[in-house]
Amino acid sequence: MNSMLVLAVLVGCAIGAYSLSCYACTYSSIGVGDSSCDDPFSTSSNSAGNCTICKKTKVKSKIFGSTISSTVRECFATSASSGCDTTELNIFGTTTTTTQCYCTTDNCNGAVNVTSGRIVIGLLLLTIISKIFI
Repeated sequence: MNSMLVLAVLVGCAIGAYSLSCYACTYSSIGVGDSSCDDPFSTSSNSAGNCTICKKTKVKSKIFGSTISSTVRECFATSASSGCDTTELNIFGTTTTTTQCYCTTDNCNGAVNVTSGRIVIGLLLLTIISKIFI
């Protein structure tokens, strides 16, 4: 019983102490920011450390037949669930689609799809440590 308590504490500490590195850049199709930040993504963009979670936001607006888009990749300090959420807003002939993706592995906001790395790391640590103590 004591070994399982020690195991749970170790896994909790390892997961809690895990710090992410995320890409940090901004691009807009109107000529603002770094074009390598847009998709397809170039990994030459800046990287930020000590993040809780990585975030990628894509916004596309259709205004009078023209499309304007922007991409923001950033370090997000607040906890959020991994995955993507898309919302669409239509006002007076203007359609804006916003997709926000959160992920928990190093530089995961450079990818199109996101995954939850902390869960995988936690399960892996739990499996290894249980083999040692049990």
